[in-house]
Order: sequence, then C-alpha cells, then structure tokens
Amino acid sequence: MQDEETGFVSEVIGTTLVDRAIGLWVLFVLALLTLPFGHTLLPAGWLPIVAFGTVVGVLSGWLVMGTPLIPWLGGKVRLPGQDKLERFYRSISQLGYRALGKACAVSLVFDVLLIIFNVPIAQLLFGALGVPDTLAAAMSLANYALTTLVVGLIGGVMYALEGTTKLAAQEIGDDE
Repeated sequence: MQDEETGFVSEVIGTTLVDRAIGLWVLFVLALLTLPFGHTLLPAGWLPIVAFGTVVGVLSGWLVMGTPLIPWLGGKVRLPGQDKLERFYRSISQLGYRALGKACAVSLVFDVLLIIFNVPIAQLLFGALGVPDTLAAAMSLANYALTTLVVGLIGGVMYALEGTTKLAAQEIGDDE
C-alpha cells in the first residue's frame, strides 16, 4: 500500500499517531512534575482530581506504549475498532523503545523550551498593558496548553481520517 507522495500510508498514519500520543504523554508528565509546585494555585478540592487525572494519563500512556497490553487483550477480547488499535500498537513496537525514549526526550525538551521562552515574552507584552505578572504567566501557559492540545488533537484527527480514507480506498482498489 503506497501513496505517491509519502510512501507507505499506514506507516505515516502510525508515526503521526505515535507523535501525537508521545506529545500528549509528555504533557501529562510535565503536569505531574509541576503539580507539587503549583498545587496552591488550584481551586479548593481540585488537587486530587488533577493528580488522579495526570497519574492516569501517565500510566495509560506507559501501558499502551511500554507493554504488550493491546496484543494480549486482542487475544482475549474482540472490541469494536480493535484492528486499528492493534495497527497502532504495531507501529509503536516497530519503532523500538529506544526510539520512543528519544522521541519523549525531544518532546520534553521542546515543551520546556517553549514554556521558558513564552512566559517571559507574555509577561513583557501583558505587563505593558498593565496585567499583573502572575496573571500574564498563567495566561501564557493556558494559551500554550490550549493551542498544543486543541491544535494537535484536531490536526491528528484530520490527518488520521484522511489517511484512513486513502488506505480504505487503496484496499478496495487492491481487492478488485
């Protein structure tokens, strides 16, 4: 199954999904690492919810990327969309854990650098408008989180849908 522009469609889709998953997993790790320093900024009662959500996110990512959970489940239970999950797992396992570790490290460094550079710039710009430094920093981090998550998720979904449509069309053409 080859695409004229990109080579193998299924590998491209798998690599894109792995990139999105690693980015999301690294954001969960960052949230977990910063929670001890920023827990006082959360509204009352939110600390356990945020802590639980980030721990679940980190553990879920590790279970999907770091263990043979999906193939094991595939042998025990058939779920809707399981073929897609198994293809996703195969694309991850073909990369190898060393490559995944390097990708996580690059993503972590990239995210930290974005935060380091964006927060002071936002404080300068918002400070010129009279916004307090703490609010400017919070607005900068919220903007970063929203643009990273929303744009990344939308882009990933659109790319996956386009790729699966091309893949399905190729499979139909191969069957004829």
